[in-house]
Amino acid sequence: MPTNNNNKVIIKKLHDNKITINLNNLLSKQCNNIIKFLGIYKDENKFFLITPLAEGNLRDYLKSKNYSLKEKIKIATDITNGIRVLHEHNIIHENLHPKNILMFDGIANISDLPLPYEKKSIYFDEHYFEKIGYLDPDSLLNEHFEKRKSMDIYSLGSLLWEIMSEQVPYSKDKNIGIVQLIHKIKEGHREDDISKIPDIPAEYIDLYKKCWDKNSLDRPSIEDVYKNFHILNNQL
Repeated sequence: MPTNNNNKVIIKKLHDNKITINLNNLLSKQCNNIIKFLGIYKDENKFFLITPLAEGNLRDYLKSKNYSLKEKIKIATDITNGIRVLHEHNIIHENLHPKNILMFDGIANISDLPLPYEKKSIYFDEHYFEKIGYLDPDSLLNEHFEKRKSMDIYSLGSLLWEIMSEQVPYSKDKNIGIVQLIHKIKEGHREDDISKIPDIPAEYIDLYKKCWDKNSLDRPSIEDVYKNFHILNNQL
């Protein structure tokens, strides 16, 4: 079970008391790859969620030193396991990206679960560019999009790519503009192959590409991805 950072905690305000996921089921599962809920307290009519303070998010963690292939695949497996547990409880995260993956003693935890946090408005502009690679193409410029588990699988594919490349997806395409990039992604444009990076197993590359499939119905289930990582870890 991951430890917190010198027993420090994060307190997030909820905009109401409607908890949209079954916290008791998640807590009873004791999954090491989902952020722990230390408590919820009420102050007058305001509700707050308490979670442990992490060492940092995944993107910053990858920049902190050179990690081995085995360490990176372990991080990828951690994230996959966290999504697997969420999907077992029919929870769709729908906002997976490196800044929502928190690190505790080398263990990846999925955070920012779909709870009614009080958040600032998000504008679809140039500042939103670094998240574009994590959004299901079907959801982009589509007001009729209905969330489904395959959107988390697409985001996982981008996480797998960034873990190995240590680059923000589509950062090289920033000059073409966000709207143009969205149209290219919807048409099937994906990031460059990372096969030139030494020692990355072909199975890993094949896996993130399947997660990126344009047709959401052809993306693997999280159980299939997890089984593939189990095999891959045994081969290392």
